[in-house]
Amino acid sequence: MLGIKNLFWTVALMFIKNILFKDTVLEVEWPEHFPCGAFILVSNCDHAWTPTILVHILHRKRRTKTHFFTRSFLFRSLISRLFLNLMEQIPVEPGNRTLNEKAFGKAKKYLKKNEAVGIFPFPFDTIKISPLFFPYKIIKRKNTIYPGVIRLLQENPVPLVPMHVHVYQNRVSKSFLDKNFKKVKITVGMPIKNAYFNKHINKEEKKQMARKLMDKIYGL
Repeated sequence: MLGIKNLFWTVALMFIKNILFKDTVLEVEWPEHFPCGAFILVSNCDHAWTPTILVHILHRKRRTKTHFFTRSFLFRSLISRLFLNLMEQIPVEPGNRTLNEKAFGKAKKYLKKNEAVGIFPFPFDTIKISPLFFPYKIIKRKNTIYPGVIRLLQENPVPLVPMHVHVYQNRVSKSFLDKNFKKVKITVGMPIKNAYFNKHINKEEKKQMARKLMDKIYGL
């Protein structure tokens, strides 16, 4: 199965590079120093294509896989579930303790393999689902902070890399899969040393820390 997933990663990245983003300008500002091993990526997610953009630029930078915490309802459609599983993305859902514990276990496994794990503290909240194909319409978005990034830092002795993604949209998106842009600017902040590994932090403090982190990202 691992060989199939690696092959799928290769084919998917070629498709992203040579077809999806063939005519797209991707401006990336990299810091002077970038982790050569495992790291946790935290970013804004203001466009449905943000994860695909980040998977592409990170692989282009250092040939690494990036595994994003991904809302579980995106796995409900047959085609999207197959795609996300082969790309080794990590299903999570606020309030689903069993699923979320598995997610943090998977994240630890990928980080031990010197790969990257990504998380969006402000993710999309409600997306209309097609039973066969991909989710296709964002219905609602809440201003809710998800502090899972702090738990990742508590459990894994790896640095944090903040990123800000700005998608220059040409028009209003017609659907979830509608690529309504030709230019993207990605600003990658300096890696942040993990000062939270093995430290006890209560739930409210985690939310406050995650919100401060997002303020930092939007300031990049």
